[in-house]
Amino acid sequence: MPKLSIVLPVYNVSAYLKQSLECLIHQTLKDIEIICVDDGSSDDSVDIIKTFIDRDSRVKLLMNKHSYAGGARNAGLDISQSDYIMFLDPDDYYETDMCEVLYNKILKDKTDITICGIYELFPKSIKYTPPSSIRKINNLFNNKIFSIDDIGDDIWFFLVYPYNKIYKKSFLTKNNIRFQTIQNTNDASFAFESLIAADKISLLNKAYYYYRRLRPNNIRLTKGNSLECVIQAYEYAYNRCKNYPNFSKVELGFKSVIIINLAWHLHTYCSNYDIKHENFYNYIKALLNKEFLNNSVLMQKLKKSNFCQYCISNLVLQNDYKNFTKKLNKKNLIKIVLRNSKYILKFLFIPIYSHYCNFNKEKYFILGIPVYVEKIIDNKIKKYILGIKISESSL
Repeated sequence: MPKLSIVLPVYNVSAYLKQSLECLIHQTLKDIEIICVDDGSSDDSVDIIKTFIDRDSRVKLLMNKHSYAGGARNAGLDISQSDYIMFLDPDDYYETDMCEVLYNKILKDKTDITICGIYELFPKSIKYTPPSSIRKINNLFNNKIFSIDDIGDDIWFFLVYPYNKIYKKSFLTKNNIRFQTIQNTNDASFAFESLIAADKISLLNKAYYYYRRLRPNNIRLTKGNSLECVIQAYEYAYNRCKNYPNFSKVELGFKSVIIINLAWHLHTYCSNYDIKHENFYNYIKALLNKEFLNNSVLMQKLKKSNFCQYCISNLVLQNDYKNFTKKLNKKNLIKIVLRNSKYILKFLFIPIYSHYCNFNKEKYFILGIPVYVEKIIDNKIKKYILGIKISESSL
């Protein structure tokens, strides 16, 4: 029996498939099986897989009825023979030692999941994206073992991808954790449910996975045509996660991350008025009215974790869809979309109070005098009052 199974859902990716398979057959961990699940490709993806089968007996091909990436991953998971599972999208690739590093890590730590960061590949640049969007988590829990009891609401802010993680197969089977068979966002429930179900999780604040962010035909580029899948995914994830006994401890955190994601989809795919997006907008507005408007705790969680989407959410509450797009595209709101904003309270054109916020710091001014400044430099938080440093602590 191989030590590790890697599942690739394959659908018309012949331009990238060779590189993905090459990175797998040259992994430093040799005792693996590579399960390619074809989901009804019409290009020469299957022929490429067959050439690799001839080269390497560890490569397998499963022909699957078209059920999107979620269904293909489920099919590969079902026939896998190893105790540990990883996933690779066939237009991406691993570092040559990714399998060995993550396998040894999960074995040593005896965890259900081990998570790492990724490199996002853009046409002219590479960006490191850490495992969690909560900055302090990546440093505090690097090379440590934790669970939802240790991390609380921050558990929901890890990358919602299956491919930067290694899973213990018996853990997935025991909890019946599966991918949804919908056109997009089919990995959201799988990611969220695995995080709340896990007794132990370990973290590596280092990237081993290369993700092609803007490749042609990437599902992200056409997601705006099927936003109903996004709604289905998050409703399904909520209904699955709420069955776990410890969900009540982190339910507000889950709701805040769902609002963040819905708001992100809204201003990414619906910033220009299009009647076909009206239902998606109205769904989000109704959800905000129900969960967000009169819940000050949830509002503060959202404001603290993602100031941009907090502003977008308030904009939704105050407008219908057509007015939302008009205001969103005004010059003074571009900064909000870029997570860089400044609010000023004036009396007779004299600035009384201002608040500036971006990724790294917040500043508050009263009558032009800086009252409080927080800066994050070299993984340290430095706090100032009236320009005088009062404290410094590591993240």
